[in-house]
Amino acid sequence: MEILWLLAALAVILLIVLNTSSSKKGCPPRNTAPQFPTRELPPPMLVTFQSTVTLPPRRVRAAQANPPRPPIEPLGEVARYESTTPLPEQWKTAAFIDVETTGFARTDEIIEMAVVLFCYDSQTGEITACIDEYVGLREPTVAINPAAAAVNNLSIEQLRGQRLNELRIETMLARAEFIVAHNAPFDQRFVAPLFYGARNRPWLCSMSSVDWLGHGMPSRALQTLLEAHGITPQQAHRAAADVHATIDLLAARSPEGKPYFAEVLSKARLQNAQSPRRRLNKPRKVAPARKTRAAGAD
Repeated sequence: MEILWLLAALAVILLIVLNTSSSKKGCPPRNTAPQFPTRELPPPMLVTFQSTVTLPPRRVRAAQANPPRPPIEPLGEVARYESTTPLPEQWKTAAFIDVETTGFARTDEIIEMAVVLFCYDSQTGEITACIDEYVGLREPTVAINPAAAAVNNLSIEQLRGQRLNELRIETMLARAEFIVAHNAPFDQRFVAPLFYGARNRPWLCSMSSVDWLGHGMPSRALQTLLEAHGITPQQAHRAAADVHATIDLLAARSPEGKPYFAEVLSKARLQNAQSPRRRLNKPRKVAPARKTRAAGAD
């Protein structure tokens, strides 16, 4: 009997040992993340793209040559001087101004102003380059005359909150020896009260200083002169376009073969010689304008 109990106990111990060993081999331990088989990835492939598009020979030659930027870049008929080198000694600087106004009365105001600094050869009178320019709008304190609005197409909605950059304009005028405008008395009447640089510099008139009628022109009006010389402004009766177009006109040559601007200079020098106290055709003093409420930023 004892032998039977002993055999039974041995059988139970054997079963316990077998169950323990099988659980260790087939099941993962508790609180241990399962281990998955890993596979080594192949190295990344480098793909080289080769275009089948071929450039025309002209484009290829231009890319290979890669010429440096020239100091003068075309800007209308008169080039714009882009070089950082000093200007030639015989080149002098002047400013051309044009304004659009609310009307033609003395109580009207400027609503658009353009200033272009240009260089000219003091020996030949040729306009050589434009070196700087500014154009800005201005909200007026008076109503716009319908007749003026029909010419320049500027409305109070476009001008609301606009203001001229006075410091920029004064800085440009300080670099100019004199100011040129087509029908200068009109522009001077509006500009001089606002800017010191316009009050203490001579004004030359491209309309009255050139003998346009003697050169066979039907009129001295700007648009008529531009049309007669084949010059088309980008936008007629707008300040910036009219300034560039008039500079191109003065750079053109008269039937005698001389630049029209040389005639402007010649008349100014003649007036200066006849009246030594006047520097060129220095304008009479103009009282500065009253301070008005600023209308926004430029």
